[in-house]
Amino acid sequence: MQDIYLNNVSFSFDNKFSDSKFRIDDFSLTIGEREFCTIVGCNGSGKTTLLRLISGYLSPSKGEILINNKDLKNYSREELSKIISFVQQINPVVFPYSVFEIVAMGRSPHLSSSHFENSNDVDVINKYLEIFELTQLKNKNIQQISGGELQRAFICRALVQEPKILIMDEPVSHLDIKHQLTSYKLLKDFSKELNITIILVSHDLNLTLRYSDKVILMKDGRIISNDVPEKVLTTENIKMVFDVNANYFFDRNKNKYLHISE
Repeated sequence: MQDIYLNNVSFSFDNKFSDSKFRIDDFSLTIGEREFCTIVGCNGSGKTTLLRLISGYLSPSKGEILINNKDLKNYSREELSKIISFVQQINPVVFPYSVFEIVAMGRSPHLSSSHFENSNDVDVINKYLEIFELTQLKNKNIQQISGGELQRAFICRALVQEPKILIMDEPVSHLDIKHQLTSYKLLKDFSKELNITIILVSHDLNLTLRYSDKVILMKDGRIISNDVPEKVLTTENIKMVFDVNANYFFDRNKNKYLHISE
């Protein structure tokens, strides 16, 4: 069981090392095992900061973050690498690795003392390369593929890590429409079939509405609402946070969707 619990957490960049005055003040939050949880809000609302707190990259100035009833600060880096995988929004690539090599890096926490992949590791890597339609590109230089293909490679790398918690910052922002839909469906299926808790940031309210079990709506470092999509993505909340008008409609398959206008 990998429930995540944030208890009265505060965090601030307001210190001598940063010019930013951004802060998150006293909030509590629970994310359950196998939940597909999406964080939405305007730029600068604290979405990425929240991801970094949950992943352990940042430490709260107040409060506690518990994973499976154990304080995050009491986990070793080795322990966390077998629990949490983080796909960042920007992944700079300096060296000319192949797609296979980039994806294989995700197996690091599971490698033996030899630090080389065994046949099982290679099978896991090839399985996810095929799922994300990257098999034909696996020997290609990572610097010679498209931004969308690169992003799929990083999602693939995160999954071969076989985490219990998968954290992603705008994971489909560089993907075309087909691969956005495919990736969301795959991730939703993985959350249930592989018992993975998924926490991601998104700016697409319709994908959020369609696939999320829970939505966290943020503004200015505060959680405005935290519940199932229909209770969070109300026309009133969307107007308050994004300053746009939203109306609900149904498509031919009776799926609910949002139409956004100024």
